[in-house]
Amino acid sequence: STQVHILLPPLAKMRSVVERLRPLAGDMIGIRANQAGTLQLYAETDAATATVSWHGLSNPRMGAYIPSSLAPSHPPSCPC
Repeated sequence: STQVHILLPPLAKMRSVVERLRPLAGDMIGIRANQAGTLQLYAETDAATATVSWHGLSNPRMGAYIPSSLAPSHPPSCPC
């Protein structure tokens, strides 16, 4: 399977969507994402499927950026 790394939309908006999908969802709310920057939350019933999509989200290259707060203070080869 292919892994997709995507930056999420604001969590407050996602929570609002999840709260609205929950009555339809039964046991599960699904989530899909792709390398094109699309994220979908969905709920399915026997009669219908409700899907909410976000487009244009960022797909960061993993390992390409380490925030300075998480970066080691010395390079790994430093005998410090």
